[in-house]
Amino acid sequence: MSHIYRLLLLSFIALLTSASSIANQHSPLTADLLKEMEQTSSGELLRINIRLAEQYDPAGFEHIRQLPIEERRQYVVNELKWFSQQSQQSIIAELDQFSRSGEASEVRSLWIANIINLYATPAVIDQLAQNPAIERIDLDEERILIEPVDFVDLADTQEREITYNVSIMNVPEVWDLGFFGEDVVVGVLDTGVNYNHNDLAGNMWTHPDFPNHGWNFVNNNNNPMDFHSHGTHCAGTVAGNGASGSQTGMAPSAKIMALMVLGADGGGTEFGVWSGIQFGVEYGAHILSLSLGWQHAWNPDRASWRNAMDNALAAAPGKASTS
Repeated sequence: MSHIYRLLLLSFIALLTSASSIANQHSPLTADLLKEMEQTSSGELLRINIRLAEQYDPAGFEHIRQLPIEERRQYVVNELKWFSQQSQQSIIAELDQFSRSGEASEVRSLWIANIINLYATPAVIDQLAQNPAIERIDLDEERILIEPVDFVDLADTQEREITYNVSIMNVPEVWDLGFFGEDVVVGVLDTGVNYNHNDLAGNMWTHPDFPNHGWNFVNNNNNPMDFHSHGTHCAGTVAGNGASGSQTGMAPSAKIMALMVLGADGGGTEFGVWSGIQFGVEYGAHILSLSLGWQHAWNPDRASWRNAMDNALAAAPGKASTS
């Protein structure tokens, strides 16, 4: 009988050793990235997202729920910035060395979900994959989220009406109670916003550092002008004030923060959208509007989306949850 026990014990130890070996062989590189690396020359740079294993625990924000909204937002922003700076420090230093040798470029970091984005050679990516502080490395690939549409300018119509979407939601009854969205800033993450449109020009968020009412994360400049139309449509649904004739906005006194995360072709990246979320949180958007999404087949970084949204909600008015 003891012989049988000895065999069982040895088998169990072998099983644990095998499981440990498999765990140690786990690679943070996604299948999509591995496939792309196989087809990439040694000197070519690939755009990647690095998700660090260490992420801020949203439970750390529970004690600030009763603070005034601006104090809470500032606390969340400062805490996440400090946390990411500390955890990313050694990796950023390593990437700076690769940048000097031309093996990496355009290193950018996010604190909203503790992510680093950069261009790197396959050799650098392989080396980063050995770092236990890194949980996932994936292509930051542009995806077409919204198909291009033919632009139709209806700004010159003189017909006064409350559009169907506003009426069906019983919004006029809310207006009768005196609620029009005053002092509410809505960050519209989309193809940008035509901030000169008659129905929106008076409702754009203003900031001395951002003369065009937001930021363009596609071209990394301060002009989030919409050359597609979808973002302007979404902004009009939020705060179109009816100056041109048709009352389209649910909250016609709200302010629109234009966060361009999709180009004129309707394409964008995960990092671009996360950057827009971070901007909205840092500069005081009360609401974020995202009429976009990644297909399951694209294998999006779901954990980073969750982390970004949890951290954004920690800075938002009231209590909220993404569960």
